[in-house]
Amino acid sequence: MTATESLAVRALPLRAGPHGAATRWVGGAQFCAQQISSGLVRVGANGEIDLRNAAALSEYSCRQLRSSPRVILDLSEVGFFGTPGLTVFDELDEVSRQSSARWALVCGRPVERLLRVADPEQRIPKHFSLESAMRSLSHAA
Repeated sequence: MTATESLAVRALPLRAGPHGAATRWVGGAQFCAQQISSGLVRVGANGEIDLRNAAALSEYSCRQLRSSPRVILDLSEVGFFGTPGLTVFDELDEVSRQSSARWALVCGRPVERLLRVADPEQRIPKHFSLESAMRSLSHAA
């Protein structure tokens, strides 16, 4: 993580909606994309991720991954994470394979609880802080 990225992390609110961020509301959740540095985008979400909006989160996140070599999907503010949300991770994996991009997940308690059951092999690159996710993406693939 560069010094510039470190300063950017401190300035980023966990809630979406600052000036210059692309924000989208879909079925009980809000998505926001923020440029952290050149080649690194944070996609934040808050609210509930379920059948109503998992496909929209997937499309929103994958669009960011197609245009940036590194994306952090920050779900630390999500209050509920249902099984339809697991498709988001599969889609991000597919896009990253196609484009040689990389992504990491920042998860809160609801996401982590589901992943304990749904991802026992721990194949999903999860972190518990934005800084940790940024460090993981700063290392060579």
